[in-house]
This record gives sequence, structure tokens and C-alpha cells, in this order.
Amino acid sequence: MSAAGPRVAVVGSCVTRDTWSLAGPPESRPLRYFDRTSLASLTMAAGCENPLAPLAAGLNNQHRHLRAELAKDTLAQLGACQPDLLVLDFIDERFDLLACGAGVANESLELLQSGLLHHPLMAGARRIDRLGEEAWQHWEAGLLRLRQGWQGAGLGACRILLHACLWADEIETPAGRQPLPDACQILPARVTSRAAHNALLRRMHARFAEVFPAATLVAPPPALRVADAAHRWGPAPFHFVRPYYQSLAAQAAAAGLPLWAAP
Repeated sequence: MSAAGPRVAVVGSCVTRDTWSLAGPPESRPLRYFDRTSLASLTMAAGCENPLAPLAAGLNNQHRHLRAELAKDTLAQLGACQPDLLVLDFIDERFDLLACGAGVANESLELLQSGLLHHPLMAGARRIDRLGEEAWQHWEAGLLRLRQGWQGAGLGACRILLHACLWADEIETPAGRQPLPDACQILPARVTSRAAHNALLRRMHARFAEVFPAATLVAPPPALRVADAAHRWGPAPFHFVRPYYQSLAAQAAAAGLPLWAAP
């Protein structure tokens, strides 16, 4: 850890990144932040050529997160910046996967809006239902690749914090707290089940803990896992009320893994 405080990287979603802006000191931010990826698509299998790399080469810095997703170089970037702590969450595992030859991509809104799905390299992409067993097999294989590549990337000294986040069951509105329906929209015209995704997240958290037994798992209490209708990113089952983020930061600090330097 540097004298200025911990060097923290995030591979996850705004649910973790917003902890800095909603609970941290002014102008605080993680050292590196990678989102809209999946453990299934974070890396490539050993010996396989990445068919999506040419797509990454054409993206500018405005699409740096999508570029890392397609280039499969997030692990290399983490090795280059040498964080003291890596924080993960699996909320962006809500998207279906796209199989493109030997490569897999997370079908995020950013990928759809980029227009890259019309590129010849992705024209024959096959969608894999995120809630199906095939997607799980891709995810678990990616988890094992991450474990195998961890030391080789020079990250042996980096500690891991898993933000074991689940989707909210309730939302805070001007009229008070209201229950959320099970059906919710992931992408335009793409509806899914909150309960099914929470079951998938619990399965992911448990398997991650098996593969990375030294990792620390934290999660704010269920009473704080409440969506915020006034959240700056809009209402969603994973856009929480401010006390949720404050609790996450406090739990991380209590576990000896502060997300920023003490004042």
C-alpha cells in the first residue's frame, strides 16, 4: 500500500464503483475500473486466438471498457498497474453471452449501442442464455482461467474483495418503500426474473469463494439492499440507496481492506 492510500482496482459494475462517489471523500475514485464484462469473457482459453481483437483495435478511449472486454487484456492491465486490492462484483453478469468462434463477449447495452454486432466478425454470433447451464459452464471456465492466470500476471500480492451483491426486493420512492416485481427489463424488450438472477449470483459467490478461498466476501445487510427510485443512474434493482454504499465501505474497512485513505 502506498503512502497515499490503497491502490484499488474494480472489475464489476457501477454498484461497486458508486461507493467512491456516494460514500467516499470528494474526488475519490478507484485506480482502475473495468465494467460490462463477465468472468466468462474476461480472458481467452490458453492457446486460442482471440477473434474479437480486431474489433477492440478500432475503439477509442471513450469505449475503453468495451475495448478491454474485446481485447481480453483486463488481466494484463491489472498486472501492469499492480493494485493492492481488487474488488469484484457480478452484477454485470446479468447479460446474455455471445459466442463468436473461440471468443465470448458479454452482450451489454454498450456493446449493442456500439454497432459492432453488425461487423462481419460478429455477424454469426450465437446468443447464450445467461440463466442456462451453457452460460454457467463458460463462466466457471473463466473463473478457473482467472485463478490460473493470477500469479502469472504478477498479482500474487494483490488481495481480493468480493462484493457479494444481490438485486433488491424493494425500492424507495417518494411514496415510500414499495416491493419490486419479479419481472424486470435487462435490455430493451429483454425481460428477466429477479429471483432467478439472485439465485445465479448466490451460486457465483459460492463458487468464487471455493476457487479463491483467501478472498474476503462482504455484503451490506438485506435491510439496506433497497433500490433508489431517485438514483442518478435511474431506478433499477441494483441502484441502491446511499446507506448501502456507506455500509459496503465500512465493512471493507472493518475487514482491513479500506477502499480509500483514511482522512
